[in-house]
Amino acid sequence: MRINKTVEGDHVKETIDIQTTAKTEPVEITTPPPTHLARMEGFSLKQAFKILASFDCSSTTLTIEQKMSCCHGGSLKELANRAAKAAQDKIQLTEKESIKLTITCNLDRNLVRYKEELEALGKEYEANAKAAEEEERSVEENGKE
Repeated sequence: MRINKTVEGDHVKETIDIQTTAKTEPVEITTPPPTHLARMEGFSLKQAFKILASFDCSSTTLTIEQKMSCCHGGSLKELANRAAKAAQDKIQLTEKESIKLTITCNLDRNLVRYKEELEALGKEYEANAKAAEEEERSVEENGKE
């Protein structure tokens, strides 16, 4: 079992040596034993950054500029989507206003037409009522004679 740990340690050290860049120094990775995980006082943030810096992750991580570009790209895409939605909403609103205007005009025309018909029916009713009264009078006068 001791041999396994040595082989693994050599492999880790070899991997670190391969990943060394001009900007970083290789740092030996020491993981605290499980009993010391609760006490991380001895493990500083500086050491953590050194360990992270020792790995060449440029192919898998984004630079700040790339992240900002993605954010701006996402913002631009969202802005374009919102503008398209606003234009679509404006078109729908215009269509609805047009339909409303058409319905209002039709209702106004129908109201005028119905008022005219009502007035004509009223006049016709009055004329028929007068004719009926005159006929009734003439019948009464003829009956009295």
